[in-house]
Amino acid sequence: MKRFVQCLIVMIAVLLMSLSSARAADWKTELEAKLKEAFPLTKVSKLNIDLVTQPGAVFLIQKDGLMGDVGSKSMLPPVKVQDGAVKQPGGMTAIAISASKTVYHFKAGERLYLTDIKVGDDKIVYSFLSADSYSIDVRGSSQQEHYRGEIEFDYPKSALPSADVAKLQKDFETVVLGQAKATEVQTKTVSLGQTMAEVEAILGKPDTKVNLGTKVTYIYKTMKVIFTDGKVTDVQ
Repeated sequence: MKRFVQCLIVMIAVLLMSLSSARAADWKTELEAKLKEAFPLTKVSKLNIDLVTQPGAVFLIQKDGLMGDVGSKSMLPPVKVQDGAVKQPGGMTAIAISASKTVYHFKAGERLYLTDIKVGDDKIVYSFLSADSYSIDVRGSSQQEHYRGEIEFDYPKSALPSADVAKLQKDFETVVLGQAKATEVQTKTVSLGQTMAEVEAILGKPDTKVNLGTKVTYIYKTMKVIFTDGKVTDVQ
């Protein structure tokens, strides 16, 4: 009888662990599906991951620091984003990257496709492919290649199961913005005489604010807006 009770306890424990694992898989799968709906993916060939079979949304990089590599066997680690800042790898990884002849460092304004989104317990990893091809030197000859890479956003372990997709989307857009939205932002007009509040309503909060008393400068990625006595007097 005692042996039977012990076996029963073990079976119940295994069942509870299985149910817990299934619930964990369910929320991750559900969150991935919601993110893929928010960020339409680009499909690539299984035989040639450089070959786009179904284009998805085009995204524009907003901050320098993302990296890509060529070759399906690339060992380039994901670039991590923490609190909106792009973090570069350190140590031996940084040395290996600096020695590589195939790693590419993207700049703001360059275009990407998203090819996959994976949700972990405490992170979301976005896989990307450069929307444009680049000329690289391979054994003395030039050829066109697309760069691939990953962007990793880290979160507290308890945050993702109940995370709001809109918040996750906003986090992603601090680094990479959908082209349609980026174009909309870029075409908004700043005019002489507008107040700081009016400019912020158009462009959002500046990346940097330089306050020199009566002269204040708002610095954005693509422009500088200069205020004198609280009104726009120049745009550069």
